[in-house]
Parts: sequence; C-alpha cells; structure tokens
Amino acid sequence: MERKTDDRLTRRRAAIVAAARSLFLERGFEQTTLADIVSKSGGSLSTIYKEFGTKERLLRAVIDFDREPGLGIAAYLARTDMPRAQIIREFARDLRENRMTPDHLAITRIVIGHSARDQEFAREFHENNFARAHEALSHMFAVWAGQGVPLTAPPGVLATALMSVFAFEMHRAAIGHAVPQVEPGGSLDQQLEFFIRSAGLAED
Repeated sequence: MERKTDDRLTRRRAAIVAAARSLFLERGFEQTTLADIVSKSGGSLSTIYKEFGTKERLLRAVIDFDREPGLGIAAYLARTDMPRAQIIREFARDLRENRMTPDHLAITRIVIGHSARDQEFAREFHENNFARAHEALSHMFAVWAGQGVPLTAPPGVLATALMSVFAFEMHRAAIGHAVPQVEPGGSLDQQLEFFIRSAGLAED
C-alpha cells in the first residue's frame, strides 16, 4: 500500500513539474500563477504547497528536470573505449543535443532573469549547476593527469576553459533569442578543437 502511495505521489509531482515547465515556456515565469499550474496539471494548490512550497521552488524543480537528459560527467570519466579527445567530443555532442534546444534556451532565459531579481536563487543555481559541473570536470582532468596525460594547464583551468566554450554560445543564443551555432564544423566545433589542441589532448 505504501509503495502505491509513493508511486502516486511521484506521478503527481512529475505532472506538476511538467505543467509548470510547459506554462513557464508558454507564458513566462512571472506571468504564470500557481492556479494556472493546478488547472493544467490537476490536483490542488495544497498539493503544490506541500510538495514545493513556492513557485520559485517549482522553477528549481523544472531546472532539475531539464538537467536529467544526457550522460553525466562522471559517466564520461568512466569511459575507456575511446581516446580522451573523443570523449571530450562526445561530451560536447551530448551538451549540444540536450542543452542547445529551443526549450532549454528558453528556460535559461528565465533563470537569467530570475537570478537578476533573486540573489539567493542565483547563488543556489550556481552551486547546484555551474559549481558542480566545474568540480566534476576538474576531477576528470585531474584523473587524466594522474594517468600520465601531459595536460598543458591545471585541471581547474581546463575545466573553466571547456565550460566557457559552451557557456558563451548558450548565453548568446538565450539572451539574443538567436539560433545556436551548433552545425557540424561550425564555430562551436572549431572552438572545441582549439581547446583539445591547447589542452594537450590532440595526440592522446
């Protein structure tokens, strides 16, 4: 009985997050009310307050939902079936497919706008996203250095440089409502290959 109750709550929570995401994309975060989300997802306001508390917490849940697709950085670290330069390329492909979509860019615009108004939200978003990604990439490069790969800079510097390749294009496209330049052989690929050569991974 308890298992069925847990499953039902999980489905209800997922339905609320999906409805919130859809409405945030359609109307914007500020223009969406909790009543709108209840109307779209079913259920009640009391359920939303119990599960999330506030609309800001719902936005955090939407961000977590958007972070789910794709492989995590740790999964790339564990790969031994290809050269490290190719692992970086596969990591980049995964980011392009899951982070450069119109919906994700729209969520990015919402995050940027809300971060400008809410310092606590901005701090939490940074810690849960950029800081964790930087830490994981730094660890990946540190492991490679420990395996004898002749990297050209400290792991933290390489992590920052790799993240910057994607952050610039993502924020340019999000803020400018532009189409991300992700075509094969385009600017993003050229920057990535420059990073691979500069990091000392081209001959790995």
